[in-house]
Amino acid sequence: EYEYYVIPAPKPTVTSTDPADAATGVPLTKKITASFDMAMDPSTINGTTFFVKHGDTLINGVVSYTGTTASFIPSVNFYPKATYSATITSLAKSKGGINLAGNFVWSFTTGSDTTGNDTTIVVTDSISFSKDIVPIFTAKCISCHKGSIPPDLRAANAYNSLVSGNFVISKDPENSILYKELKPGAGMAGYSNANDLKLIKRWIEAGIKNN
Repeated sequence: EYEYYVIPAPKPTVTSTDPADAATGVPLTKKITASFDMAMDPSTINGTTFFVKHGDTLINGVVSYTGTTASFIPSVNFYPKATYSATITSLAKSKGGINLAGNFVWSFTTGSDTTGNDTTIVVTDSISFSKDIVPIFTAKCISCHKGSIPPDLRAANAYNSLVSGNFVISKDPENSILYKELKPGAGMAGYSNANDLKLIKRWIEAGIKNN
C-alpha cells in the first residue's frame, strides 16, 4: 500500500518594500511599493488590502499591481517629517487563491522636502491667515460663530479661538476639526466651497501661521 500526502501550496510573502521598513528622509511624493515572491491575484490588490496611514488617518491614493509588485501612489504629497505606516493585509491572494499568511506592516518617515534631503528646501506656502482665511469666516461663518458658539470666528478672535480650542492641528488638516467639519458630507460642508476648503487646507499644512 502507498500513502499519499498532499503538500499544501506555499503562502505568498512580501520579499521587499520601497521605502524599506524604518526608512527616513523619504520624499514627499514617494510611490510606495511592495514586492511578492510569487504572482498575485490583481483583483485582491486594492485600496482595501494595500493602504497607507498617518496615525489613524487613511491616506488617499491609487493602488495598482504589475508583475509581482503592488504600488501605492499618494493623491497628495505626504507631510514633511511625518511617520507613516503601510499595510498589505492577509486578504491579498496569490494567483492560486492562497492568502498572505498575515498582515504585513512597515513604516517610514518623510524628509522635509520633495527630494528627501532634510538639509535643503523646506516646504512652505504663501497662504495668509488674515488675507485668505479670515474673509471666508467673515462671509460665511460669523452669523453663528460670533462668540456664543465656539470657535469664535470674528476677525479679531478667530486665530486664538481656533488654536486654543484645538480646532486646528499644525500641518495635519485631516485631523483638524475645522477642516474635517467643512469637508463634503460633514456637518458644516454647506458653508464652504471647494476653493475655501483648499485654502484652509493649505493654511493648516503650512503650519497654521498667524500672518
